Amino acid sequence: MFLFRVWKLLVAFAAGLVGEATAAWFGLTVFFGVLIGGIMVGNKILRRNL
Repeated sequence: MFLFRVWKLLVAFAAGLVGEATAAWFGLTVFFGVLIGGIMVGNKILRRNL
């Protein structure tokens, strides 16, 4: 019983780590996508106005 409890804790911990890593990667990807997209759009608008 004790081993099963420990195993469940380890699985929950691993799942939490994977979830955190996935969320971090997703956030970074979205952040850089918005950043690069914003810079590209900004350059187009600036070129058009100049």
